[in-house]
Amino acid sequence: MKYNRLVRSVKYRLKQYLEYIKTGQWKQFSNVYKNKFLRSLKRDLNLLRWRLNTTTLKCALGGSLYLFSVAISRGQNFAPVTVNPFGLGDTTKFLKSWDMNFVDLDNDGDLDLFSLDFYEFPKALYTENIGTTQNPIFDTTKTNPFGLIPRPFSYKSDLADFDNDGDLDIISGSYDYTNNNDFTGLTYRENLGTTSNANFGQPLDIPFGIDSGYYSVYPTVVDLDNDGDFDLIVGAYYGVLEYYENTGTASSPNFGLAQKNPFGLDSASAFAMPTTVDIDSDGDFDVFVAEYYGAIRYFENIGSASNPAFGAPVMNPFGINPASIQSYISNIEFADIDGDGDQDLFMTAYYDQDSCETYDLYFFENISPPATIDDKPNSNEIGLRIFPSPSSERVQFSEGLKEFYVRDILGQLVYKESSNVTSKEFDVSKLSPGVYKLEGIDLNDSHRTGSFIKK
Repeated sequence: MKYNRLVRSVKYRLKQYLEYIKTGQWKQFSNVYKNKFLRSLKRDLNLLRWRLNTTTLKCALGGSLYLFSVAISRGQNFAPVTVNPFGLGDTTKFLKSWDMNFVDLDNDGDLDLFSLDFYEFPKALYTENIGTTQNPIFDTTKTNPFGLIPRPFSYKSDLADFDNDGDLDIISGSYDYTNNNDFTGLTYRENLGTTSNANFGQPLDIPFGIDSGYYSVYPTVVDLDNDGDFDLIVGAYYGVLEYYENTGTASSPNFGLAQKNPFGLDSASAFAMPTTVDIDSDGDFDVFVAEYYGAIRYFENIGSASNPAFGAPVMNPFGINPASIQSYISNIEFADIDGDGDQDLFMTAYYDQDSCETYDLYFFENISPPATIDDKPNSNEIGLRIFPSPSSERVQFSEGLKEFYVRDILGQLVYKESSNVTSKEFDVSKLSPGVYKLEGIDLNDSHRTGSFIKK
């Protein structure tokens, strides 16, 4: 077989990696060595994806591939920092802001950049991704799009479908003392448009009865108790974290009283800006908090999806080293910006100690090798978000599919749906635990692909 030598090399390094993890030797290696090892392995795995038949490759790698996918789900590895990636340092793109959200606001399958400028002259900033899910290319930033005029000092925003109508709404933290105002708290803007043509309504202050009372607040939206609706974690200027459980429904939210530093979470030093992501792929949400002077705290969820419990904070985990950035105030965001199936890390910084005042964007690529060897990429395919993943019961699709196919890690067909009835979810309860790839046709006859984990 052609490429036998490369296949043997990859298989050897897969087994070598698993042995390192098993014996604990991996933790003893320097970040330089780990980055070099994983970059090389990821490069060769992707090369084989292009050159070999999928079934042939999976058979050649054998059981080490499955064990490898389980092992890397427990830890991530990030490359050294890149400043202003994907052209976002251009003066016409991503203007002064530390807020950032990578979301698909135009419903074209890739991630755009949305932020609120916190400075005295309020601006909403939208930078459309005119590239693809694998190769982002960002257009010139548009100011105050979608009918938006934010409050002055809108520090941090998050977007989620609060009213369950299929599009993204905005919640943000503001501190407004202009024109004799004295407001600090959350502001909500409902999306009155559609998934592809956003149009945001008038701002609603202290939405859903949430009044934290803190000076300067920073919200993040997450279903922390796995009951199908969105809850809130809100950080504050003085470092405290507050949790607001949604005791209403997915379409009519109603939030309970604030719980301060719940589930084992702990206060940051100041400017606590939280974000959530399932970084270890174990089916629950972990919490990251950016704080004063650029440090990052990581709280692993050692509980479950419905009963969170967080371990002691780990500072600057997974080889992330923000120390060289020398930031006064920072924010972080996770997003699979390059479409390779893992979560990359973005970080903003305000008031750099060298240049006195900068608003650079910092990028830490997740270089963890892929958990599976998928079929060769197809330029006609459009990414499909499948969530939650991992899941033991049902997964949902970001787009309706009129037919779809599910294959296991070995490429075997395990399910087929071709009834021409539009589907936006799939019952995975009868599948065996493992990694699966889903391919489907959407309502526009476009080919969509995505993957998920059955736990």
